[in-house]
Amino acid sequence: MEIRELGEKIEAAVFDLDGTLVDSLSFFKYFWPALGRRFFGVENYMPPTYVDMQIRTMPARESCDYIADELWIMGKGQEIYELEMAIMDDFYKNVAKLKVGVVEYLDSLRKKGIKTAIASASSIPIIRFNLERYGILDKFDYLFSCADLGVGKDVPDVYLAAEKQLGADRSKICVYED
Repeated sequence: MEIRELGEKIEAAVFDLDGTLVDSLSFFKYFWPALGRRFFGVENYMPPTYVDMQIRTMPARESCDYIADELWIMGKGQEIYELEMAIMDDFYKNVAKLKVGVVEYLDSLRKKGIKTAIASASSIPIIRFNLERYGILDKFDYLFSCADLGVGKDVPDVYLAAEKQLGADRSKICVYED
């Protein structure tokens, strides 16, 4: 579908950040080994697949408590969170890249008057940092974080919040999610 056709059918667009706009899913290749070194004295640590998959839709703080419980690192959720935030800060500054074609696509939506929002499991400061870093913050009307709502993406709350704020009929909103 060409952008021209899409713009004739939608009034608003909601984008995920990680994995959709920013090529950032390799973050876990840095996080898990660091966690393994810190808590298990193991290089190249990878958790059970279900743990890795479960945390990807959770707000960061909640995911760290989950990791502590599931991996028997009892009472260390805050320490895991601090480790994750330190790695994330470096990762977004030095590794993560904006995906090819994102700027042009967002510009085309703007030209058509299509309202845009971010709906992400990442926190608002991380969302804002990335959008500013890539010079695209002004291309979004609204930013929504699961962390602010206290739920993960396994429930639709972040999308419903975006829908309400965008003021478009659900059938006229396109969601971009990895």
